Amino acid sequence: MSLTVNIFPKPHNTTWLSAEDRRLAQARLSEDAGEADKDNPEDSPLEGLKMAIKDPLVFLFALQTVSQLLGLSFVQYFPTYVDQIVRSTGL
Repeated sequence: MSLTVNIFPKPHNTTWLSAEDRRLAQARLSEDAGEADKDNPEDSPLEGLKMAIKDPLVFLFALQTVSQLLGLSFVQYFPTYVDQIVRSTGL
């Protein structure tokens, strides 16, 4: 995060950008200065929620997250479960 804060606001003095890239970055920063990030004034958080519900990728990413958490919880719980079985049966 600190790298982006320290480098990207000053494209005029970066050595790793070409001259054309520096000009483009400066032009984009000057166009964006003082401009609101909200594209449509009618958009609201509720509209964003509606768009997220309509997007199938949101549900795919939610399923991936749940699958990952299920796998991680299994890895944490399974050794304890096996240990309890071994102790209770005397194996």
